[in-house]
Amino acid sequence: MTGQFLDDSPAHCPHLGEVVAAFLDGAPRDTAPTEHLRGCRDCQRDLGRARRLDALLASQAGPGPDEAQAERWMTQALRAGAPAPLPEVPLARPGNRARFAAAVALALCTGIGLGTWLEQPGGGPTAPASNETAAVPRAASEHPTSGRSPALVLPNRTRPRTPDTRDGTPRRSRTEPAPEPSRDRVVAELVRSRRGSDQDLLHSQLATAAEGPEAEALRRTVRECEPAVRRLMHALQQRPPSHLALVAAARVGHPKLDEALLRLTRRQPELIDTVAAAMRPLDHRPGRTVLLLELCGHCEPDTLADYFRRLGGEATAELVKIARRTKHATLRRRCLHALAWRCDASAIPFLLEWIDCPSLDEALAAAHALSHLPAIHADKLAKALPRARRRSLLLAALCGVHFERAARHLRQAELTDEELDFLRGGAFSPPQLEIAARLCRRRSTFAD
Repeated sequence: MTGQFLDDSPAHCPHLGEVVAAFLDGAPRDTAPTEHLRGCRDCQRDLGRARRLDALLASQAGPGPDEAQAERWMTQALRAGAPAPLPEVPLARPGNRARFAAAVALALCTGIGLGTWLEQPGGGPTAPASNETAAVPRAASEHPTSGRSPALVLPNRTRPRTPDTRDGTPRRSRTEPAPEPSRDRVVAELVRSRRGSDQDLLHSQLATAAEGPEAEALRRTVRECEPAVRRLMHALQQRPPSHLALVAAARVGHPKLDEALLRLTRRQPELIDTVAAAMRPLDHRPGRTVLLLELCGHCEPDTLADYFRRLGGEATAELVKIARRTKHATLRRRCLHALAWRCDASAIPFLLEWIDCPSLDEALAAAHALSHLPAIHADKLAKALPRARRRSLLLAALCGVHFERAARHLRQAELTDEELDFLRGGAFSPPQLEIAARLCRRRSTFAD
């Protein structure tokens, strides 16, 4: 090292940068730079230029920071637990001489560095790496280090993704198929859709699916969706309405749709059978009994008899409840006629009570309903005869159920053979029951 500095200096000293840097940083600890500087004019000249440049820059700089103020800022920042703010030092605007000196220094340093780099052994542009050397990074990329997560380099696309950092729940695998939308969501989207094709599909589903929990869920969803109800009402207003829309509206069981169906059947009575047939296979349909009773006013009395017979067991209790609560005599008489068509023994207590009501027409309808009961229930009617107010009506009903039990209370000697045959025939219609009641009133062993 020392021998290098003692060599004679060439035209361009190879140690120029090292000597200048050693003296600019302070007095060098080694004596070799000092000895070299004494005998090298290039280093003496460049060191003098560098020192003059430092002096020029120092003369153009502004006043230094206040150390006491900076210390106070640092103390306050440390107490507050925040990073210490840097003190603001006013900078003097450099003049033209300072800009010229900076440009000269920059050009000088660039020339010195370039000359030193060119004179070093093996200097100049580096040779391109061989094929073996260039292949190293590629091989390294194929074999990850142990510190890297394996999930980042797996080529298989079926690897699970990293957990979601927001809520900590694992994400779905890339190849895992998207979950099928639930039937409830599909039904809800279909019900709320306004497209004509979706509406046709909805009406078709309502018209074809009558039984089962899925069909009931579909009807309930439509019933709870007001837009779907309005669109069904709009479909009923078409002239003529489509068969699918008519059946779908009859099966939903919404009060507004029932009112629209009543208005439609009032104008077109031929649609009553379609509406009633649509409600027949349903297990649970809100307002079905009331709608059938209202439809009875638009057709012949016995037109809907078969539909009332096929209703479930809860229909009898519903008819009794409607008859007790309604204030309309017409609706009450329809309930009594429907009970006659059903021939359900669970209605006997209500009919025995209603046969003594103030209205003769309703009492006659109640007796007509009792006359259609099976013969097995004749004892119940016979036991109720002594307590009945209108015994002739109850006796006529008993003749229709079981003539032999009713014959005990008739003076058969006063009846003609034609009258006896008439009473034995049973299965009275309402007018025939009224005739039978008159015969029983004149020929019975008791008086009303």
